[in-house]
Order: sequence, then structure tokens, then C-alpha cells
Amino acid sequence: MKINDLEIRDGLKEEIINFRRYLHQNPELSNFEFNTTKVLKEELEKLGLEIVERKNKTGIVGIFKNPNNSENCKTILIRADIDALPMEELTNCPYKSQTKNVMHSCGHDGHTAALLGAIKIILDNKDKINGNIKFLFQHSEELGSGAKEWVDEGVLSNPNVDAVLGYHVMPIPEGKIGIKENEMCAASTVFEILIKGVGGHGAYPHKNINPIFIGTDIIQKVPGMIINKFDALDSLVINFCTFNGGTKDNIVPESVRLSGTIRSLKNSVGKKAVEMLEKLSKNIAEIYDGEATVNILANIPAVENDSSLNKIIEISAKNILGENSVIFLQNASMGSEDFGHLKQKNIEGAYFYIGYYNEDKKYTISNHNPQFDFDDSILFPLSLVTVETVINYFNRGDK
Repeated sequence: MKINDLEIRDGLKEEIINFRRYLHQNPELSNFEFNTTKVLKEELEKLGLEIVERKNKTGIVGIFKNPNNSENCKTILIRADIDALPMEELTNCPYKSQTKNVMHSCGHDGHTAALLGAIKIILDNKDKINGNIKFLFQHSEELGSGAKEWVDEGVLSNPNVDAVLGYHVMPIPEGKIGIKENEMCAASTVFEILIKGVGGHGAYPHKNINPIFIGTDIIQKVPGMIINKFDALDSLVINFCTFNGGTKDNIVPESVRLSGTIRSLKNSVGKKAVEMLEKLSKNIAEIYDGEATVNILANIPAVENDSSLNKIIEISAKNILGENSVIFLQNASMGSEDFGHLKQKNIEGAYFYIGYYNEDKKYTISNHNPQFDFDDSILFPLSLVTVETVINYFNRGDK
């Protein structure tokens, strides 16, 4: 199908841009996206979609059911994340954040606006949609918890989801669609290590068990001990990122806290690394007659794309944007994405990028930076590619 085959309401491109800029001016942190959810609910109700809400919580789902045969057709879920980040915006754009120390610096405002635009296109082309669609506006992606909470609350059932689709604005050439086979984003485990010693006066180390020494030893030894047990091609990262403890220069603290992250492109590698972290940390602490407790704070599975759905995205992007619109990415990201929770074993899934990088327009700043922004004219094409992908999925990729 080509873009000329779709019914597009007048002014839709401007509606998408305006909605993105409204969200950009009114960002909300993870689990506090109450206004964003309220506004989305109003929009979905205007469009006549069935709605699924979380009582007194954020995030919302709109459901389109095949008017011809909703019981015996496939269902695809499309995810857009809605949360912002805790940072002060340093851009000078006219739609700059109006909320102190909160900013849409990862592009979730764009993801949300593009999905709302896609819904409007789908509703104007109902006769071309041969299946059911769930539109998930997901809270708390930045904490890595939102997708799992939706899964736990049954978003993949009633009707059962057969495929999941997600996307992200990324610094690849503007307007290009980036796809990758197999591993797309790393699995991520966030951990803390609570180390207990015996506090006391700094002048009498023989009377104390210094947890700072234990923590330092763990940081220096454990990453290398774990990584050397894996093949170098396993793409494993172990990093300590915080070390907290102590109150004064002559007081040995009773305890300290370490925290960090383990990243891997294979879920099995990450699981084994966590087991080794727990064992080695406890053993090192015991050498000092101290104690170490490892707690897992978050666990996000890797995002692995299915080639069948990837091919449909490729065909769809070329239909809408032209033959040269697709970039085949060679390397996976060691960044994590809780979209991985939606991609279950019995569900097809794919996650793709839309590029915003343009040196001439000075859109070169990476995500999570206080000067991040992009030309929001890329969002209308993103909506179109999303719709085309859905249509071709239900038709199994026919051109």
C-alpha cells in the first residue's frame, strides 16, 4: 500500500506536532503522568475507542476491534512511552518545558503524539484494518517498571496479543527507519549491595570491621572475576555507579551501600552474572568478617526482534518513505528498554528507530541531554509507517 491509498484527515500533521509540543511543555515524571493520562483519555474518548485504565494510576490503553470479525483475527499491540526525566531543560525552543526540573529529553512526547496520530489514521481507514489493535500509552519506562506492570495487569490478554510493536527517536539520520535483526537492546539488572561491618573510631581499626574496605575490594575484584568467566563475544557489562557511606573523617561507618548495573545481550548471560555477583560479594565480605547482601532492584529482559515482523517494518517504511529510507543497524544497544517485558515467547515483536540527527538543522544532541530536541516533522511519517506496518502485519507483509 502507498500513502495515496490512505485517507488522511486535513491538518493531521499539525495536530501531531501541536500535541507533541503540548506534552513537551507539560512533562511528568515516571508514575506521576496524571495529566498526560487524563489528556490521552479525553482524546481516546473523543475517538470512540474502548479504554482500559489503571485505577488511581497512570498510563492508559485504547482498543480498536475489527468491526467485521474481532473474535477470529489477530491482535497487535503498539506501545508508546509517556514519562519524562528529572532534569532542567536548557533549550531555547518556544515549547520549552514549563515544569521545573522535569523535561522530555528522551523523546517520549514524540512517541506519544505519533501514536495518537496513527490512531486517527487507522480510524479513518477502518476498512483496511483486518484485526484488533491495542494502543498502549505506557507509564514509567524510565524506571523500567511500566511495561511489566501492564503485563501483570493483563494487557496481553482479552483479546490475546499476537504481536507487539514499539519505536524510539534516535540519533540516526533524520527521517530514516533503523531496524536490526535479533538483539536490539540489552537486558539490564539494577542491583544494590548492602555491606555491614562494625563501626567505631577511626584511630582504632583493630576494633572495627570497615565496610568501606569491603566495598572497595568488591568493586576492584568482582567485575573482572565475573567477566573472565564469559566468552568475550557475550557483550557483558558490569558497572558500579554509586558508593554511599560514612559521616565523618574519624568515624568508621557501620554499613555502606553500593549500586550498579549489569547489561548483556542474552538474558541467560545476565542471569548467570547476577548469581556470580551474589556469591563473590558474600565471599569477599566474609574474608573481612563482614556481611554483604545483594538485592535486585530491577530486571529488564533483552529486546529481541523477530525477522518476520522486521521485514514487515522494512516493506512498510519503503512503501511510505521510499526505497532508501531504511538503515540496517549492525550493533545492538547496551541500553535497556522495558519493551522487552511485552515481547513474550509466544508473541512476535519488533522495535525500531526513527532518526532525528541533522547537522544542518543542529539536531545532533543525544537523548537524556538537557539540550535534546528534534524536528517534530518526523512524527507524521512515523505515524504513517506505524499504520502501514499494522496493515501489512494483518495481511502478512503483502505489498
